[in-house]
Amino acid sequence: MRGIETLLITALVSSMVMAALSLGLPAPAPAQVVKAGIVTTLRGTATVARGTADQAPLRFRDDVYVEDRITTGDESLARILLGGKAVVTVRERSQLKITETALTSTIGITGGKIALAVDKSRMKPGESVEIRTPNAVAAIRGTIVMAEVEAPAVPGHDVATRFTLLTGIVDVTLLDPSTGRASGPGLTLKPMQTVGITGSTPPSAPRSLSRAEAQAIAGGYAVPLKEPPTGAISQVVDEHVRRVAHEERAVAAGGAADEPGDDSRTSGGRDKGGRDTGGIGGGSDGDRGGRGGPGGRDRDHRGRDRNR
Repeated sequence: MRGIETLLITALVSSMVMAALSLGLPAPAPAQVVKAGIVTTLRGTATVARGTADQAPLRFRDDVYVEDRITTGDESLARILLGGKAVVTVRERSQLKITETALTSTIGITGGKIALAVDKSRMKPGESVEIRTPNAVAAIRGTIVMAEVEAPAVPGHDVATRFTLLTGIVDVTLLDPSTGRASGPGLTLKPMQTVGITGSTPPSAPRSLSRAEAQAIAGGYAVPLKEPPTGAISQVVDEHVRRVAHEERAVAAGGAADEPGDDSRTSGGRDKGGRDTGGIGGGSDGDRGGRGGPGGRDRDHRGRDRNR
């Protein structure tokens, strides 16, 4: 589980740090709008619709409010800190809505994939967090859980939901499609288990995950590092080739390979003023590992030990 914990703990901690830096920021929304969280990571594109307003771009460090409807674009990922107690990571082409009551925070997902990490130690007595899909609800009890919703390709067909649990405990219950309320007996997911629910059909028994499966799932919610510009890569390669060619010419000539274009020292390890710099062949016995170097051994310009 070390690989899984590293990915997820890193994601949670980095999000908590970013949020802590922004706790002093004032909320620009009207008093009647309740702040739910803040965007701590954004890769690609995402939009937010608030109230009756049209969709607007969602940006890094934007505040997120209760009843906001968030949608991520292609090849995108957003991470939101909710009330300092939970972090939700939203994958590409996903739609979610955040609602709250006095004691319950609900993340409604109508399509796509999310991961939710809840820090139970930060929750007040009686508080809870849940994930609600069109056909199921998962009550979270201090855990890391993923939810996937596959909307039907044809209207009228069944929606499919899958919950995957890495740590903690989750109670999963079907929802009545006509009322949106929980119905029927629930089931409890334990760590390293997954369960699928199609339509209003009661789910079968949870399936256990292998370590490789869990690592692959967790890796899907990691924030990718940005690739350096192509031009920067070319410059590094060119510089490396230039250095190698210079060193080969120096060795062929029987001299030492100094830094190309650096005339501040000579092949004997001395600067223009004749002072020892500790370079190849330079320095005194015990001085920065030069001619004498560690142990006081004398070496020639190729670094070979003359005392052998």
